[in-house]
Amino acid sequence: TAKTIHHWETILSDSDSWNYFIGSQEPPHNWNLQEFNISNWTSGNGGFGYGDDDDQTKVPTNTLSIYYQKEFVITDPTVLVDAFLSMDYDDGFVAYLNGVEIARANILGSPVPYNQPTITDHEAVLFSGGKPELFPIPSSTFSALIKTGVNRLSIQVNNVSESSSDLSGRTWLHVGVNNNKKYFNDN
Repeated sequence: TAKTIHHWETILSDSDSWNYFIGSQEPPHNWNLQEFNISNWTSGNGGFGYGDDDDQTKVPTNTLSIYYQKEFVITDPTVLVDAFLSMDYDDGFVAYLNGVEIARANILGSPVPYNQPTITDHEAVLFSGGKPELFPIPSSTFSALIKTGVNRLSIQVNNVSESSSDLSGRTWLHVGVNNNKKYFNDN
C-alpha cells in the first residue's frame, strides 16, 4: 500500500554547518561515502562560493570546484515517504546520498573530475530573488538508500571556468513524513 504524506520537513538547510574541501586537486576516491573521515575537512556554513555576495562561506576567486557534505541522523526511515533536493548552483553539481548519485545538473563525468568545467554557464538565482531548483528523489531510491542512524549527503559543485565571475552551491534536503510527529528541527 502506498503511504501518504502528512507533512514535509527539511532535514538539511543551506545555512547549516557543512564540511567542505576546495577542489584544487582530486579528493580521495571515496570522498562521498559515509565511512570517509571528513574530520580534516574545513567546516563552514552554507552556501559556498564567491562573487554573488550571498555566500556565508566564501571560497577563493577562480575556484573550479568545491565539495561539501553533511551527516544527519534518521531514527525511523519507515516514516519517510518521499524526498527532494533543492539546489541553487553556479554552474553545475552532482549530489550523492550515502555514496549513490541522486541528482545532477549541467555536468558530465562519472565520477566528475575536480577540474571538469560545466557544460554551459548556469547562474544561481536566490541572490536575485529566484527560487532554488527542485530535484525529486524517487521514493524507491530514497527508501533503498536511507538507513536508520547516520546518513550523509555529499555535493560537488563545479564552475564553468577558472575565470568565471562567480561560483555558488546552496543545498536543502526535504522529506515527506507519513504521520503528524515532528522529526527534524525547522531549518
